[in-house]
Amino acid sequence: MLGMARPRGSSSTLERLAAAYPSAPFRLRDVVAAGLATRGGVRSCLGAGQLVRLRPGVAVARSALEQAGDDPREYHLLQVRAVVLTLPRPGWASLESAAMAYDLPRRLAAAEPRALRVDVPGLPDAELDALAVPPGLPALLPIHLHGTRLPQEQRTVIDDVPVTSLERTAVELCRGRPLHISLVPVDEALRRLALADAPAGCDVREYLARHEEAILAGRARLLAVTDLMRGWPGVVAAREAVARADPRAESPLESCSRGFVLERNLPRPEVGVPVVADGRTYYGDLVWRTLRVIGEADGWCKYAADPMGRLRAEKHREDALRRAGWIVVRWTSDELLRTPGVVIARIEAALVDARRRLTA
Repeated sequence: MLGMARPRGSSSTLERLAAAYPSAPFRLRDVVAAGLATRGGVRSCLGAGQLVRLRPGVAVARSALEQAGDDPREYHLLQVRAVVLTLPRPGWASLESAAMAYDLPRRLAAAEPRALRVDVPGLPDAELDALAVPPGLPALLPIHLHGTRLPQEQRTVIDDVPVTSLERTAVELCRGRPLHISLVPVDEALRRLALADAPAGCDVREYLARHEEAILAGRARLLAVTDLMRGWPGVVAAREAVARADPRAESPLESCSRGFVLERNLPRPEVGVPVVADGRTYYGDLVWRTLRVIGEADGWCKYAADPMGRLRAEKHREDALRRAGWIVVRWTSDELLRTPGVVIARIEAALVDARRRLTA
């Protein structure tokens, strides 16, 4: 009714709940059983908008939800925590939700996930609708539950969120997907596995060059996951991605570019190869050493701090490489996203030109 006063809630109830759960969701029955609130106090706080219901029987302080709303990763994980509290058996964030927990890139310029993904071994697959939230808050996501098998060694916890292991997450993101997509997460996963024992602050390129055994061990861990998925839909594509993964790739743009090259059946490039020109050592993103061709994938973010300075440095670098007899091909992330065929044709033309030079 117009003119009816909005319920104020209970400040004492809210203070107790905020002290016990400053940023985490909680089951309403648990706070009542613990004596932190009465049912009436909870209803009053919900009616006043001081608490927000995330799932049936699960709520969070609105202030915590507003704070998390500024961080897409935290907002996603907060929702996963709420889902896990409602499950009849343990569940683990998987696929895109696990990737959010790991800050693992899923593809070049990936949008935010459109659903929460949770593995609940033994339960049938299910899709649950999201609850509505009060105006002014980001929408909650629908939930996809997957009853897939999840061995104990493929389970872990990150920031109080149960998630599938890094290896399992990366392999799942590769299933049934083309190389230009799947190399993005699997390159990064292999990089992290290979660097797991690297000393802090070390030169990553040098470490990887000296520790081939670390790369082999990381790849073996990823392949072990694909072995346990034998017969699953899309696992053949995942196994190919793991076989072609390279931890020397330093960005999703480099991984995606290499994927397009391999899909076109062009010669396989080396990644992060040191090249000497004018007495200085440079590292090429994609390098065809015998043909003396270098592919440079330019993400605009590297120019953000000092665009003119970086452009001048890149010009000097490219001039030095050309004087040393290298053919340099460049492309940007925007070009690869909009017209990948044009980029690959440019690379292919450079390789053809290089072969012509060698045989002339």
